[in-house]
Amino acid sequence: MPSITWAENYSSNNGNSASTTIEQAFTPTYTATQDAAAKVWRMGVASIGGGVDITVHTGASRDPVSLPPTTQAEAADAVTVMKAYYTRGSRGTWHTEAASRAHEEHHFREWKCSAEHYWAIAGPAIAALTAPVAGNANAAAAVATMRPAADAKVTSFKAAARSYWMTLSDSAGSRPFAAGQAVLNTSITHVQTLAASKSWVVPAGTTATSGTEPPCYQPFAAYTP
Repeated sequence: MPSITWAENYSSNNGNSASTTIEQAFTPTYTATQDAAAKVWRMGVASIGGGVDITVHTGASRDPVSLPPTTQAEAADAVTVMKAYYTRGSRGTWHTEAASRAHEEHHFREWKCSAEHYWAIAGPAIAALTAPVAGNANAAAAVATMRPAADAKVTSFKAAARSYWMTLSDSAGSRPFAAGQAVLNTSITHVQTLAASKSWVVPAGTTATSGTEPPCYQPFAAYTP
């Protein structure tokens, strides 16, 4: 059974709304193999593709690297705001596109491990489908006969994976915010270095988190395709 082939479609803009990671439809390619002894065609999956559309919105936030602070007050504010991202659970007036992208790509990692878990169950169930040789003259005809049942199992597995995905926290202190904070810490250090060069006083240190691993940490629900 083939593994899922993954794709990421990324874009960003200066909108003010929350960034998003939206799953794409799964696209299986089916095959059929004739079992002459059993007088049936057996369904197969040649490939299956999946992915996400990630959109990062950067509006209402100032990037401290491309538009660095120009005063001690701004520098102190930038460090304070960025250090609180993980515990606040939202981007602030100082933030970076890279940090938001890391947050959203962690959601992609969650979707991957969730979908791959349930595909390992659904894939063999699709491979167990058969169609009689009688009435199905070739592989294409057999695939057409079995496709509705196979597509239903793909729909079922996606629903199970999405249901699990929604159990993973996206609140303050959660793994996606830890992923973003890890990137943001680099920008915090950048501002602190700038401040030191100008003898500005700003908060010291960066923000420690509980980490990002594993992306799928809740128990998986039982599933029958």
